[in-house]
Amino acid sequence: MKKIIIPGVAAAAVIVLAVAALPLLISGDMVRTSLLDRARAITGREMQFAGNPKVLFWPFLGVEISDVNFRDDIGGATAPPILSMPKLKGKLSIASALQGNVVFSEFQFIRPKFNLKVYSTGQTSWSFPDGKVWGVLEDARKLRDQTKPDGPVDVSKLEDIRLGKFIVEDGIVEFENEITGIAESITNLNGTMDWPTIRSASSFSGHGIWRGDEILLKSSAQLPVMLFAGGSSSVTLDVDSNPFVLRFSGEANRLSGIFASGQMSLVTPSLRRLANLFGAELEPGSSLSEFKASGNVSATFEQIEMSDGKFNLDGNEASGTLRLASAETGNLRLSGTLAYDSFDFAPYSLGAEMTATGDDGASLIEIASSIEADLRFSAAKASIGNLNVTNLAGGVIAKGGKLMFDIGNANLGAGILVAKLEADQDGGLPVFQGTFNLSGIDLGQFPAFSENSRIYLSGASDLRAKISARGNGFQELVRNLDGTVNVKMASGKISGLDYPGIIAGLESGNTEAAGTVFANAAAATNVTQLEINANINRGVAWIRNSGFLVAGRPAHLIGKIDLPLGSMALWSYVSDKTATPEQQSRPTGLPSDTSRRFFLGGTLTQPLFLPEISEGTIRAGSSAVTPTRESGAPAVNN
Repeated sequence: MKKIIIPGVAAAAVIVLAVAALPLLISGDMVRTSLLDRARAITGREMQFAGNPKVLFWPFLGVEISDVNFRDDIGGATAPPILSMPKLKGKLSIASALQGNVVFSEFQFIRPKFNLKVYSTGQTSWSFPDGKVWGVLEDARKLRDQTKPDGPVDVSKLEDIRLGKFIVEDGIVEFENEITGIAESITNLNGTMDWPTIRSASSFSGHGIWRGDEILLKSSAQLPVMLFAGGSSSVTLDVDSNPFVLRFSGEANRLSGIFASGQMSLVTPSLRRLANLFGAELEPGSSLSEFKASGNVSATFEQIEMSDGKFNLDGNEASGTLRLASAETGNLRLSGTLAYDSFDFAPYSLGAEMTATGDDGASLIEIASSIEADLRFSAAKASIGNLNVTNLAGGVIAKGGKLMFDIGNANLGAGILVAKLEADQDGGLPVFQGTFNLSGIDLGQFPAFSENSRIYLSGASDLRAKISARGNGFQELVRNLDGTVNVKMASGKISGLDYPGIIAGLESGNTEAAGTVFANAAAATNVTQLEINANINRGVAWIRNSGFLVAGRPAHLIGKIDLPLGSMALWSYVSDKTATPEQQSRPTGLPSDTSRRFFLGGTLTQPLFLPEISEGTIRAGSSAVTPTRESGAPAVNN
């Protein structure tokens, strides 16, 4: 036991004596000289501090200096120092200290403040053209030029300057760019950068507050010296925060303007919040929420592009390419091409009160005032409420607060839809303009028609519409609707309308059949060569120059439909004679003198038909009959 204890005690005594002798081996002047030389070697600038260095023995052997700062030589005497801190601690190598040498392996920046500035001349406050590090960077640039583009760089040819570990505690970073007007700040910065020598790899791990959110960051670079010298290096970057989580692994390259390329993934619980974090101004809403993206990324300081990407926004999954850049207006600019298997428009609204959930958050029009977009998209299937389309192809453009949708093609049932819609704001109200071309569409197959009106067309139809409206919410838009509508159908049915039955009743003098008739959903009138023309003004559709053939006879419609109320006031004329060849090709125009006239009134959901009324009688040919009504139906006054 004594053989073990005695050598141990002796070794401990030697260590104690050595530590006790350190103040004799290391003087304050040596520390001061070493600190100044080290700072000058790295930065080429003089480090200023107050008082004499204080030697520390706990929690490590080192020194402490106060009121440290590096001045900004570019900004002049009035410019704040590029780095200032109340305390700087340096950790000394014990082995070197025992030999009487001052070697720092670690520095601790206590509450530092970094002032980084890009001046209007293009100069930067953090350039160190006179330091040894800058000289090594010049040598690295020459080495890069002498190396083949795909060849490895032999960094052993560079002078290996000691750098060390740098720890930041409770720091602040202030950044300003006089050219772009951008100003940023990071507070509560805590982190560690480990870069032992200029030829070695480096790593950083830390966290800070940026734009109100805590950001955790880890990064590494295999050859940072070559990256700073305008070359390339493999890098990794991990960012964790509440607004987003980002992972990147690839290469940073400054040879030809490409800053980074590699594999990246991004996840955010709210794309709105992420956009706001990077400068957009979007109000909360039901859409633009959870977003995921992963793929190959290439980025410059002006633009980031993800290709062969997988994207998921609001539950809609797509593949393709996206680009995000800064537009000339200062807004973010989004562009790209996306392909969806299925797309649901339910989360998105054009006006502030038009979402199905009643959410009064920001609409797509309001988003268009904060971000610019030029997107091309396709979807095998897409749904807009009860409307389902296939093979959708189109685009979205947002610029200057205006939003434009262009549907180049979409299969709607057995037909085709082509449409353009523009959305803007005027005096705080959404304003819409659109053109719609539907070819070969069977309108009766869509719930939007059959569920809201007992009278609708069944059969392949062509519809052309040009409309405009302004207002918040569906009802207000309908009240302010203007435009024109043209519908053509070569042959089909008018469901809910029994023209032959009414005509037969009147011609036979059957008073029961000739009375007031309420719409029968099961009834249908076979028609050919149908054409309906409507001019819409302030929500009222005025029907003119409209007609069709019923059992070979020309029929006409004249009157109005109040769209907000859903009420009708139409006269329908049916000729006593078979259509002429001209009428057979297009039975529009004015009715003949021998036409029988019927009134189509009530509402779209409960329409009714009355033969012409005159002084309490219904005129049917030369016969006069008394109005009657179906059993259970309410009486109708003249």
